[in-house]
Amino acid sequence: MNALGWWRLGSLCLLLGCLVGELDAREPAEVSAADTPDWNRAQTWIKDELLGGRNFPFTFQYDGVSSPQKNREDWTVTLSSSSLDDRPLHVLRYRHNKTGLEVRCHATVFKKYPAGEWVLRFRNRGEKTTPILSEIHALKARFVSSKGYNLRYASGAGEGVSARATDFGPREKELSGGSDLRFAPLFGRPSWGESLPFFNLDMGSRGVFVGLGWTGQWQARFGNDRKSAYVRAGMEGTHLKLYPGEEIRTPRVLLVFWKGHWAHGQNLWRRVVLDHFHPQKNGRPRTMPFLTSSAAVYEEAFNATEANQVEFARKFANLGLEYIWLDVGWHDASVGHTHLGPIDLKRFPGGFRSLTDKLREFDMGLLVWMAPEFQGGSSWMEKAYPELYLKLKDKEVDPDHPLFR
Repeated sequence: MNALGWWRLGSLCLLLGCLVGELDAREPAEVSAADTPDWNRAQTWIKDELLGGRNFPFTFQYDGVSSPQKNREDWTVTLSSSSLDDRPLHVLRYRHNKTGLEVRCHATVFKKYPAGEWVLRFRNRGEKTTPILSEIHALKARFVSSKGYNLRYASGAGEGVSARATDFGPREKELSGGSDLRFAPLFGRPSWGESLPFFNLDMGSRGVFVGLGWTGQWQARFGNDRKSAYVRAGMEGTHLKLYPGEEIRTPRVLLVFWKGHWAHGQNLWRRVVLDHFHPQKNGRPRTMPFLTSSAAVYEEAFNATEANQVEFARKFANLGLEYIWLDVGWHDASVGHTHLGPIDLKRFPGGFRSLTDKLREFDMGLLVWMAPEFQGGSSWMEKAYPELYLKLKDKEVDPDHPLFR
C-alpha cells in the first residue's frame, strides 16, 4: 500500500476508534502486560500459526487444489529473519517444486505490542506460465472461546454522494452458531459499503482486531461453525495465472490481540496504527489537510468554473484553509463520460494551472477528484497516454471481450 493508502488507513482507524470505542486520547505509549494486550496468546499464535511452517494463516487455490494445506509435500518451505528498528522481520518462502511458483510471506512481529502483520507475494520463478491461481485469502484463521463471539466494526460510506447519517457509524453483530457473514466494498472503493476493512472480534474478556491494508476490492468472511469462530480475508474474485517473472501481492493483514474490555481493544489498535502506520512529522502523527469543498453549491463540480471557485475560496481565505476540494464534474463530458474526460476548457480556460495560481494568492492548494479505476477501456486517457497502460500478452484472451472494455 502506498503512503496515501496508509494515511487513509490511519485516518479511518482513528475514526473507527472514536465511533465504536472508548477513545484514549493519550499519545501512543508503552503498554504493560497487565493492561489490555494479550501477550501470551499473541506470541503463541504468531509462533504456531504464522512462523511455525506447519500451519498456514493463508490459503489459495492452485490448479484447483487448496494450497498449501492440501499438498504440503509439493512445497519447499524456508525461513529467514532480520530486524527493522524494534521489529523482527521474517520471510517465509514456499516454493512449488513442480511449477516454480514462489509464495513469500513477509511477516513483522511487534515487540511493543501483541501484534503481527504480513503480506503475501506470488512470483513465477518457473519457465512456463503457472496454472490458475484463485480464491486467494491472505488471512485464514480460527479462534476458540467459551464466551461467544461478537463482531464489532464501523459502517462504510454509502454509494456515491448519498452521505447517510449512519456512515462510519458503529455496528455489532453476534456470531451465533451456524452464522456466516460476508463483507466486501462496492465497485472497488474500499470504504464504500457495509463495513470498513477493520473488525474487532470480541470473545468476551479477550479478542483480536483484524485490519486489511488494501485500497481495492477486499473481502472478509466471519462465521461460527459451532466449534470455533473463523475468518477469511483477502482480494475478492481472484482468478489468474502468472507469466514467467511476473509477481503480484495480496492485501496486508494486521492482527492485534487484546484482553479485558472490548473498548480497550479499540484503543490498543489505535496505538499500533499511530505508532507504526500513520505518517509522522517531527515525531507526531500527521493530520489531514484543512480543506473545504464547494460540491454542495455547484452540483459537485458540474457547475463549477474557475471564476466561481476563486470566489468560493476567497470567502474562506481568513480561516486558514489549506485546500479547495473540486469534486467530480470538472471533466469535459463531450467525450461521452462525465467521469473520464479531460478538463473542461470552456469552464476552466487556463486549465488547472491558472486556477491553482490564483488559489496561491490565498495560500491555498487545489485537490481534485479523480477515479483512476475508470480509466482504460478506450477512454480518452488511454488514447492520449497509451504508454501508461499495460497490454494483454496472452493471445488466448480476446482484448475485445466486454470484460476488458
